[in-house]
Amino acid sequence: MNKTKLSIIVCCLFCYLSVFAQTTSKPASLSISGKVVDINTNKHIPFVSIAIKRTGLGTISDTLGVFHLRVQQGDTLIFSALGYHSKTWALPRILDTENPPFFLYRIKRKILPIKRGKCICFWNLRAI
Repeated sequence: MNKTKLSIIVCCLFCYLSVFAQTTSKPASLSISGKVVDINTNKHIPFVSIAIKRTGLGTISDTLGVFHLRVQQGDTLIFSALGYHSKTWALPRILDTENPPFFLYRIKRKILPIKRGKCICFWNLRAI
């Protein structure tokens, strides 16, 4: 009799927890895709780092500048690539979450001046 009461209590506890777990929902995540291109030439930029500001997680664009990422509505993305200015972009409100649009994102090239200076080369010559 005592085991029966215990098993009923445990069963009720699991039912309560499963109902509670379903009522607490996280914001729905959606999958977006896009392409990163140079703002002046419209050529794709490979290996751009795309991070979600809220979590720090992200992805890297492929050799054609295309990326795929799971985000939440209202996230901000950070784009950074070697030789380009880093830029943040607030994701616009996506109404059709089943078929989100393909984004085209443009970033500007960073031009750093090269300072003139002396170049000293050392050669290590050894007899073989």
